[in-house]
Amino acid sequence: MNTPGDRPTHARRSCTGESHRALVAPGGGECAIPAAECRQQAALESDVLLKGKGLGGLTPYPLGIVGVRPEPHRLTVRLLKEPFVIAHWAMRLLPFFDSADDSPADAVGGVPGLRSRIDGNHVRLTRPGTTASVRLTGFNPRWWTRAVAAGRPGELYEPLFELPDWSRAERIAAQLRLPVTEEQDPRVGSAILRRIRATTGPGTANGTDVWVTTVGNRVDWSLETTDGPSCRDLLRLFTQAPTGAGWRVDFQDCHCADVARKGSCRAKLLTDDPKQVVHYSNLRWQRLTMTPDSIDMRARCNAIAFRASKAEA
Repeated sequence: MNTPGDRPTHARRSCTGESHRALVAPGGGECAIPAAECRQQAALESDVLLKGKGLGGLTPYPLGIVGVRPEPHRLTVRLLKEPFVIAHWAMRLLPFFDSADDSPADAVGGVPGLRSRIDGNHVRLTRPGTTASVRLTGFNPRWWTRAVAAGRPGELYEPLFELPDWSRAERIAAQLRLPVTEEQDPRVGSAILRRIRATTGPGTANGTDVWVTTVGNRVDWSLETTDGPSCRDLLRLFTQAPTGAGWRVDFQDCHCADVARKGSCRAKLLTDDPKQVVHYSNLRWQRLTMTPDSIDMRARCNAIAFRASKAEA
């Protein structure tokens, strides 16, 4: 239960999953959520968000993220301590080259230029030639090593994540992919990831998805929850001080107050970049829970997460 002393930090904790104690400790930070201090940091976070998605409703947390710690120069992401979550992130993020793919943008799987290393009790994600940094924590770092070994690409794929510098294919893919080109600002994706816990709904299974499409010279972001929080709470956290990202609501069609009514809630958010908008939708699947089938699926995913690796547990 929150105490009166917790209230100043409540909004930020709703966005990040941080503890009240961490925020009020000396040097713990403020109730506002800082933006990434440079374009390179925002670009790395945006790419990690778009590739790290896809866990569906198999965890109580969006994308398997228990919490984030946003700082201007880096972002710490605490993942759920489940082998299948760590394996999912490793296989989705680490770049490899598919020689059979003729498309320069799609020939590189994962996040172009991403490199990882074990740094103490966390995994540090970086890009050569930049100071950008995302730290993954909340699990035994040896799990990451095992996941990398288990998910190593086959003979048709080149593991680019082992190279010390960017490959030519990675540079081409990074230039062609959205939204991290010179024309589009990656701060939108970074802002979403730094507030990802704000998309957590009331059920024990949460599905959050994010993707981008282009319409002319505009970039449309889609943020979707299967059973998200009330629209009032989510929109407040993304738009209003102290946690807001400087966005404003342009359109809203909300049915949260009518529990009996089916249908999605929708909202359109205008960012501080006129070329980028965020379309939010809550599918309102009515308090998703972990069913026996989904619990069994999670157990099976954990059992095979590191199967190809012979490393010790």
